[in-house]
Amino acid sequence: MRKWASDSKPKTKIFSLISKDLSILAQFQDGFIQGEAQTFAAFLAETPANLKTPTIISQLITSKMPDTVECISRDKKWIKEKKMELFLSVNQGSVEPPVFLEAHYKGSDGPLIVLVGKGITFDSGGISIKPSALMSEMK
Repeated sequence: MRKWASDSKPKTKIFSLISKDLSILAQFQDGFIQGEAQTFAAFLAETPANLKTPTIISQLITSKMPDTVECISRDKKWIKEKKMELFLSVNQGSVEPPVFLEAHYKGSDGPLIVLVGKGITFDSGGISIKPSALMSEMK
């Protein structure tokens, strides 16, 4: 993750988990993954918009994916070919190019799950009707 000039150098911590109960290890691993995800979400929320453009966010997410996930970053040309006009309309007010990121899980043969989400680095939609006192909370 990106570091700020004010960040202090992180200290290396060593942690050992010793148990005969393997379920404890699985619980620890789940908690670790959830903690990493929460930390990454907080990082994205606190990062200034000029340091989290669609391209940068795509690169950050791609770099965090395990080998079982294939990420495909689609550019503006691809988005136009797919006639994703509403997607492009959000991007019209930006000098940054849009990115459509696909993540394909290549793990188990279990049931297919499709997740759809959006990431907008700064959405000023409806800015004229939002109370000015709450503008500082927009992220």
